[in-house]
Amino acid sequence: MITRYFVDAEGNYLGPVTSAPAYTVRTPQQPVPDPETGEPVEQPPLVETVTPELVPPSGGIEVPGPPADGRAVWDFNTEEWQEPAPILPPITARQCRLMLINIGITPAMVEAEIAAIADETERACALIEWEYASTYDRHHALIDQMAAAFELPTLQVDTLWLAAADL
Repeated sequence: MITRYFVDAEGNYLGPVTSAPAYTVRTPQQPVPDPETGEPVEQPPLVETVTPELVPPSGGIEVPGPPADGRAVWDFNTEEWQEPAPILPPITARQCRLMLINIGITPAMVEAEIAAIADETERACALIEWEYASTYDRHHALIDQMAAAFELPTLQVDTLWLAAADL
């Protein structure tokens, strides 16, 4: 059996296609007269191995193999799977603060950054978010603002976020 892998024109994984297994076809032969006696002599059947054709999905484009994650997208330029961004769940205020302490950022340091926000309304909103939010979403503006203030690259914040979700 042969297995091939396919994506659509946007690079979304369509899945594997496996051909049916090869099979044998036996075609009976007519008896042939024996040259000396003229008696009919049975002939062995003709044996042929048939390998069914693999039929790709409509519009499918073959790629070398499957992705590690079914949500990955095939990049036609690099000819590699582009793994999806991790799913970053909301984390609790407790998890967020423990994560920050683990990397040396104290709540007082965060509050000092919030206090340095020039716009009074923006500062008040940020303080309310910091003090009263029961959960935080990774892409909330305050999270991005604090990441920038503490010079934390996006990839590091994502990694920390996933670790915090397990605290």
